[in-house]
Amino acid sequence: MEKLFDLMVAGFKYQTLCSQQAQDILQVTLLHLHTVKQFLTQSQVQHAVDIVEARVLSLYEKLTIGQWRLVRQTLCRFFQDRRIKVSPPPHMHMATHVCDAVLHYSDLG
Repeated sequence: MEKLFDLMVAGFKYQTLCSQQAQDILQVTLLHLHTVKQFLTQSQVQHAVDIVEARVLSLYEKLTIGQWRLVRQTLCRFFQDRRIKVSPPPHMHMATHVCDAVLHYSDLG
C-alpha cells in the first residue's frame, strides 16, 4: 500500500510541476477525486467524495491568481526534497541512472 501511495504522490508532483497555470492544480485535484469515485462501490463512500468535491470547489474557486501561485509554490516546496522511488514506464524516457526524474523544459509548456 505504501508503494501505491508513493506512486500517487509522484504523479501529483509531476502534474503540479507540469501545470502551466497555478489554477490547473484545481483541475488535477478534481480529476483525482473523479477517478477515485469511479473505483468506489459503496454509495455512502461515493457520497462522501461528492461532499469533498463540493468543498474543494467552494473553497478554491474563490482564490485570486496570487493565492493560486502561493498554493503552487507551497506544494512545490513540499515536494522539493521528497524523493520517491518509482519506476516510470520506459517509453516516457524520464529516468536517469540514479533514478531521478528528469523534467524537460519542452514538457512544461
